[in-house]
Amino acid sequence: MNPLLLAFCLMQPPAKAEPLKPLPALPVKEAWRKLPREVPPLPIWARILVGPQPKTTAGVLALDSLHRAKNPLGNELAAKVRWAVADQMKCGYAQVYAEADLERLTTAAEVESLRKGELSGTETLVLKFARKLTEEGYRITDAEAAALLARLGPDKMTALVHTVAFANFHDRILIGIGADIDAEDGGPFPPIDFKYDPRTPALEDAPKRPAWDAVAAAKPAKDYGAPTEWKDATFEQLETALAGQKARKPRIPFPSKERLAALPPDARLRTDTIAWMTVSSGYQPEMTLAWFAAFRSFQQEGRTEGVFSSSLFWIVTRSNDCFY
Repeated sequence: MNPLLLAFCLMQPPAKAEPLKPLPALPVKEAWRKLPREVPPLPIWARILVGPQPKTTAGVLALDSLHRAKNPLGNELAAKVRWAVADQMKCGYAQVYAEADLERLTTAAEVESLRKGELSGTETLVLKFARKLTEEGYRITDAEAAALLARLGPDKMTALVHTVAFANFHDRILIGIGADIDAEDGGPFPPIDFKYDPRTPALEDAPKRPAWDAVAAAKPAKDYGAPTEWKDATFEQLETALAGQKARKPRIPFPSKERLAALPPDARLRTDTIAWMTVSSGYQPEMTLAWFAAFRSFQQEGRTEGVFSSSLFWIVTRSNDCFY
């Protein structure tokens, strides 16, 4: 045997060294905050809302992205629908965004055709429906709904209703907070694609709300006019109208049991008790779940008083003459 190899084999192994203590590590979220990285620009409305309601803003951004970039109606047609709703509501900010999305998807010439009303037969029906649902949805007839259902089918018809509903909701926020496209440096921006889970805590909590007694005691700076004139109706008349609504045939047929069985358990439970949830979740589960994710975040952060929020809901539905 080689003498050097023999000597090496007979050597005593060194004493086992104490392991080095690991250096302190930052939590993942804090580590990411310290790393220089590209961040997509945020629209002005998100920058306004993110302070008082960070999680709700994230939920609405996710909804906005879904409706603009992954709309089951088709992103091009969805942009035209959003444009029509914004035009009907006189929301210039939303109209500029819809035109920018449409131009990214098609051409400037297509935007000009939309402005001039140069549309296909199906587009004409869809945009007429979107405007009417925005302004006076209670006047939509069964025949109008049936004609559109025959063109689109139940999946896209449900997507259309979701698209109009979200556009109405979002445009009212934009108008209410005074979102101004001229204050948005570099806008209009493309949609921001990111994962949103309402169960994930926000990096920063929403600020504390004032005590409800202080809110209730607040007085308006001036009288904003007489209340809306509503038709007088007795309780018996309302009961009769409700019975008539229950007896109506749905404009969109209920989805199959197989579709409903594929839903998450909590969503499937709601479809058993709420008719509109049956249609909405059955045909467009992603749109429905994204809406409720944002809504749950608002419930957590808004912390509105129950009677007050229910009263607002009643006023809005009554003003729209919505039987629901």
